[in-house]
Amino acid sequence: MLKLFRKEGDIVTLCAVPEASDLPDFLSGDEWVFAGQSADIAEKLAEPDRATYRAVLSETGFYLFSPAQTADAEDDSHIDLEPLVKERAYFLWEEAGCPLGREHEFWAAASREIEADVRARFERRHAGRHIAR
Repeated sequence: MLKLFRKEGDIVTLCAVPEASDLPDFLSGDEWVFAGQSADIAEKLAEPDRATYRAVLSETGFYLFSPAQTADAEDDSHIDLEPLVKERAYFLWEEAGCPLGREHEFWAAASREIEADVRARFERRHAGRHIAR
């Protein structure tokens, strides 16, 4: 099981740390927040990133990535954002004190955050490309 931590910024960054490992020192700052747990993120990553993920996690005890890294380099249309939205919504709900009856509010906020990050990465990736008419 991996513990996930999230850092907001121009690009949302996640840090995956195995449950049995000590947390890296940089996660102790206020800019990183706990974002949930995941059994494994390898299946969510693009194929070329999977070997890197396993090697880096083994060597350093953590792996830094962006939710948008789970996208194919050229086609963001097939990304399943639901697991990321679910984890973020749960974190927001817990952070707000676990209020009953507001699940949709937290789901919507998490969905906006994740989708904005993917859209921003897509726009940066395709900046300067012009479609021939």
